[in-house]
Amino acid sequence: MRGKIVAGGSTISQQLARNLFLSREKSYVRKAQELVITSMLELWMDKERIFEI
Repeated sequence: MRGKIVAGGSTISQQLARNLFLSREKSYVRKAQELVITSMLELWMDKERIFEI
C-alpha cells in the first residue's frame, strides 16, 4: 500500500474534527486541517465534552 492513504489510527478528537468540519475527501491538505482543528478542539473542550458531542 505504499503511497496510498490508509484508514485507521484517528483519535476521538480527530474523528470529531473530521465529522463536524471537513469533507470526506482524502488528501494531505485535509489531514493538515484536521490536525489544526483537533488542536483547537482539545484546547477549548475537555475530553468529556468531546465524548458527548
